[in-house]
Amino acid sequence: NAIDQASPGSVIFVPAGAYTEIATINKPLTLVGAGADQTIFEPQGSEPAFRITSSDVTVANMRVRGGGGYGIELVDVSPSSLRDIHINNIVFDNNALGGVLVQGLIPGSPVDYAIENNSFVGGASGVTINVLEPQALTSYIRNNIFAGQPIAPVQIESVNDSRVEYSYNLFDDCGGGSCATNWYQGTLSANSITYDNLFDLAPQFVDPTAGDYRLSATSPAIDVGDPSIVNALVLDGNGDGILRIDIGAFEFILTPGEPIPTPTALA
Repeated sequence: NAIDQASPGSVIFVPAGAYTEIATINKPLTLVGAGADQTIFEPQGSEPAFRITSSDVTVANMRVRGGGGYGIELVDVSPSSLRDIHINNIVFDNNALGGVLVQGLIPGSPVDYAIENNSFVGGASGVTINVLEPQALTSYIRNNIFAGQPIAPVQIESVNDSRVEYSYNLFDDCGGGSCATNWYQGTLSANSITYDNLFDLAPQFVDPTAGDYRLSATSPAIDVGDPSIVNALVLDGNGDGILRIDIGAFEFILTPGEPIPTPTALA
């Protein structure tokens, strides 16, 4: 109801709680939850929690848990319908088909998006890309944790991925084998680039069996995100004097009184 009644460009805050609505976002909106461990959306059947069909949409700070389909779908329904989409600080928790579907099948309908600082846990894939036409603008898949996808963290169903930057992601437990060679399935565009990703390193969640996907003190995801990203969410959570964004949906925060951990060398 809040989405239906909101004026284009509105910011909607979703309080802590569990929600089972299936929502279509068909106008420019910003949807912000109370946190990836507090605002929980549970898709029903094979439907996503959110189907985004408009440009200028941001969805952030929540968890999308379970369901028989994707967690969030970006679906073009008309020309110029999927520009400037942002998906940030979301835990995609065992969505059966995958966390995010990006679909651009309409000729003349540009697609660009930024999928940043999310944690993709389980599901067949993390991000599925099905975009037919070459894109003029670069999309970003950056600062994400991908863990436990049996098909691949990134599944490309179209001829290629149509211009994407993959950077500062952590890939672990890829079903096809070593994540260094199995982090994606399909073909990357000649215009796509990859750099500064981490492979085959366990993210060291606090308690994944209980759904606690915060980072433990020795996680290799701490202080290794894109150093160009500096905003209010970037913390020196482990007190080591390094102010740099972490990878994943949560910034690490040291428990008061807990000793600063000895840094672990990355492979």
